[in-house]
Amino acid sequence: MADRNAGGWIRFENGAIILIGSDPIFNLVAGSFRYRPMQRERVGNRDRGVLGAMTVGDQRPQEIEFELYRTANFEALRTLMLPAATAGFETFFTLVVKVPDYDGATAGKQWSFNKCVVTEGFEDQAGGAGQDADKIRIKIQHYGDIVTPTTY
Repeated sequence: MADRNAGGWIRFENGAIILIGSDPIFNLVAGSFRYRPMQRERVGNRDRGVLGAMTVGDQRPQEIEFELYRTANFEALRTLMLPAATAGFETFFTLVVKVPDYDGATAGKQWSFNKCVVTEGFEDQAGGAGQDADKIRIKIQHYGDIVTPTTY
C-alpha cells in the first residue's frame, strides 16, 4: 500500500508567502490562511426515489481566505486586488501561494491562481482588548479550475 499523508509535517507558518502578482503580502495573521478547492458540482440522480449515479455538473470557483493586520498603507494592497473592469468584464489578478517544505527551506510547493477576484469586499474588524490589533479578512474567489501545485 502506498503511503498517504506520511512523513514530516509541513507548516504554512514556517515561511510561506502570498504574492499578488509579484508583490508579497505582509502582516498575515497566523493560522488564518484557508484554501478550499472546489471540484465540479455533483448532481445526484434518482429514479422513482432510488439513489442512482452522480452526474458531474458545473465548475465552481475555488475559495482562498486569509487575515492581515491592518497597516497605514493597506489601500495600496486594496488597489492591487480591486483592478478596474475592462470593457464591462471583471479584471482578474494573480495570487501565488508558496509553502516551503520546512522552516528555512528554499524549496517547496507553489499554487498559482491566475483568475482571482474579490467578490465580497474586505471585512475590517477592530481589535479586542490588550495586545490584539485590528484585522482585515480577505475572501478571494479563483474563477478557474482546481490548481495543481508545482515545486519551486
